[in-house]
Amino acid sequence: MNNRAELRRELKAIAKENFKKQWGLSIGLPLIVAAIAIVGTLIAIPFIFAVPILYMIILFGVIIFLVLPLAVGLSLCFTKIFKDETTSINDLFSPLKVNYQRKLGGMAWYFLWIDIWAIVGIFTLFIPTVIKAISYSMTPYILADCPNVKAKDALKLSMRMTQGYKMDLFVADLSFLGWALLGGLTFNILNLVFTMPYMSTTFAGYYVRLKEKAIESGAVKKEEFYPEA
Repeated sequence: MNNRAELRRELKAIAKENFKKQWGLSIGLPLIVAAIAIVGTLIAIPFIFAVPILYMIILFGVIIFLVLPLAVGLSLCFTKIFKDETTSINDLFSPLKVNYQRKLGGMAWYFLWIDIWAIVGIFTLFIPTVIKAISYSMTPYILADCPNVKAKDALKLSMRMTQGYKMDLFVADLSFLGWALLGGLTFNILNLVFTMPYMSTTFAGYYVRLKEKAIESGAVKKEEFYPEA
């Protein structure tokens, strides 16, 4: 358990140091994705009563075909930030230009299963929902970092990577609760400029370390992350 706590402290320390080196991008890139989602919502609003079906088509079209792939781009950006590698807006939009269908399919498959377990959670106090969400949480990073992994296989690899580490990821998530509450007192300004990029970089770090550990332990073979095209 001490080793797990040390890992958490190590990843958070690296994340805190490295996201500050690209502080503007660590704040700005998620804001771009949020802005795209907001614009899509605003475009759809005029149709909400007049043509409800068109409202739904526009809203879900923006979310599914733009926001989901861009979430993969964000995962790539924060993985690079954690590794102390230079990232850019090009990394954010790269899923729209390279292997778009694979990344869209992988994220759609990911959220389909999240939704299924959310429905199950209604009848089970959401405990299985939380467990499964953590189990699937590495999927966007795999889609971003491993270009030849098939869409559905990314979810399977995430489940194997997180085996034995789900509680660690849950505790890591809780470790940011104090910052999030403090950020609420600043009208979420602190969350925007510190908590969220700090947290995003930390979980990118978990992806990096859990992938290394999965390969070292034999839970996942290296060639499963990097299959031939």
